[in-house]
Amino acid sequence: MQQNSEEFVKETTIAGFSADSWNESLNTLTKLKGIGPATAALLLSTSDPEKLPFFSDELFRWAFWDPKSGSGWDRKIKYSAKEYRELKKKVDGLRDRLGKGAIEAEKVAYVLGKREVDLSTPQKSGQASQKNDASDSTLPKNVANETKASHTDSKRKINQVATPDEPLKPEPTDKKQKMAAPSTSQRVTRSSGKADSKAG
Repeated sequence: MQQNSEEFVKETTIAGFSADSWNESLNTLTKLKGIGPATAALLLSTSDPEKLPFFSDELFRWAFWDPKSGSGWDRKIKYSAKEYRELKKKVDGLRDRLGKGAIEAEKVAYVLGKREVDLSTPQKSGQASQKNDASDSTLPKNVANETKASHTDSKRKINQVATPDEPLKPEPTDKKQKMAAPSTSQRVTRSSGKADSKAG
């Protein structure tokens, strides 16, 4: 980036953000030395995070997920303008189907990718989460339990997400459980400062 003069950076970014289409913007921004399609996509996504996805590894690999070896989280990426155009089409399809923005797709893909969830085998996603649970052994017991519960909730959601091309499954709900009020003992424990001070 330092190879570009300050004047050239200013002229190019102004031209890029004022272009008539995102495709033209991408082509303009990549004229800057050191700025490839992935970095240009990151710059563009800041202007419209609902429509323009960031060309992240996780999002690309999730969008083009295939259970074949070398086509999952280990898929090779060329970071080309062509790949970004293909990625944007995938994300546009997801947005149309679910009514969610590109940034939501990025968040889902990031979590799945960091845990390396095997989307073709739901049982393996549990194994990935268990590895994360094991890493919490150095934490205090109460923090580790909260983290474990969070991972359990994530597993339920992960199994529903699948891949961008598959329909979401409705999450089962237990109306009785939601309607049930907290017990009296729970209310007293939460509101009683004396009990807490004795325990301490």
